[in-house]
Amino acid sequence: MPRRLFLSLLSCSIIGAFSFLSYAQDALQQKLSELDKIRGKKNIPYDEVEKRGKELLAEYTAPEDQGRIYYELTQIHGQTGMVHADLVVQHAQKALTLAVDPFQRFRLYVYWGVSIFIGNIHKPREQQKPLYEVRRVAVRPYLEGLKEMQKYEIPEKLPDLPGGGVRYDDIKEDSPEYKQFKKMNEDHMAAWMEAQFDRKLWFSHQTLMNGVIDLYSRPPFAATELRQLATKILDDPEKVDALMKRIEAKGALKDDPIPEKANAKNPG
Repeated sequence: MPRRLFLSLLSCSIIGAFSFLSYAQDALQQKLSELDKIRGKKNIPYDEVEKRGKELLAEYTAPEDQGRIYYELTQIHGQTGMVHADLVVQHAQKALTLAVDPFQRFRLYVYWGVSIFIGNIHKPREQQKPLYEVRRVAVRPYLEGLKEMQKYEIPEKLPDLPGGGVRYDDIKEDSPEYKQFKKMNEDHMAAWMEAQFDRKLWFSHQTLMNGVIDLYSRPPFAATELRQLATKILDDPEKVDALMKRIEAKGALKDDPIPEKANAKNPG
């Protein structure tokens, strides 16, 4: 990750840590927490979820607040079986146009992609579309999420968290050792936060990549179609090649015959 970007994010994280208690008491957060409790009910009252969501959107009109509300609505529908997959898509798309935490944004892309696939399964059998049609649409949110992640430096492997700091609470504050140990702990905290951020990036990237691979490592294989879509959306030959290597490792770097009607559609 670029150092300037990380320091900016680190600063925001530190400010966020100090303001956590006041944030937890913020009225909107309390209402979202109450709304989230609906997920624990045996029979989810989805109409009530939507009604309360609309009331919150009417009450809180700031873009960052609306982003939080749409994310919560996406989360509730996404974590309760995607019974209303169309609403997952709608809420996720709306949230992505607003101010939303970066890691929440990556999850929104995942919810969006999964809901398209699951939504097809929930339809009556006679209305379901074949996999090769559905995945052309479902793969796009994953690729859009990967595109958005290109602004960050993604670790090649999961970073380890640094070890613990040192105790200095029993050392006099005016001693050289106190200043030394304090500086060591501050450096350790900065390194820990950087590693934690990079770990979250790594997990988010893996989740989005796995969503693409899961769709295109199933027959009928369509490696050429995936390469065309990835090339258009990612606009980065190296990233496309890395993705196709993962497809190759799954034995899916090939093209199976697809019905002529479906094959005539332009995947791009």
